[in-house]
Amino acid sequence: MSLTWEKSRALPRLTAPADRLDCITTRRASADIRTAATTLQGVINRETPRILVYEKNYKSENWAADLGLNVGKPMTFFALAEKYKSEIKGLVIYDENAIDTVNLATTLAGFHDGIAVSPALAESLTAAPYNFTILEDLRKLGLKSRLEVYTYALKNIWPKCSRRLVITSTLARWRSTR
Repeated sequence: MSLTWEKSRALPRLTAPADRLDCITTRRASADIRTAATTLQGVINRETPRILVYEKNYKSENWAADLGLNVGKPMTFFALAEKYKSEIKGLVIYDENAIDTVNLATTLAGFHDGIAVSPALAESLTAAPYNFTILEDLRKLGLKSRLEVYTYALKNIWPKCSRRLVITSTLARWRSTR
């Protein structure tokens, strides 16, 4: 892995990006596409940054150009999934009825080199031409409340996590754009 994280650094040191970056604009995308695109980016960019996600309400284009990055034309999430499918091990499905499972799904997707997806997106991505396998389906856990979700995470996921950096999704934003 090209990412290095010395103990003296607050954040990991990244390698130089690829000569040309693929990109996706998620400004007008649904919350499930934004989540899937971000987790796809996380897996693909581990070795060498190759995907740039322009997120909602950010003026990302300016900073990328200012840094001299060679960014290709925006692609759809599905085009990126097709292009990088050989590097993705599968899908982690979150439970839309227990939306905090998005945080569990993104963490597990990182562990498994997968993509965190909604049930509807999983339907599309398990079919041709993608044919991704389902790594975990969090709906099967039957978690109903936030307390149940984070209790499960504390017992089952937290022991596998690094304690160096903890990040959570802004689920209020996620909920408001569904």
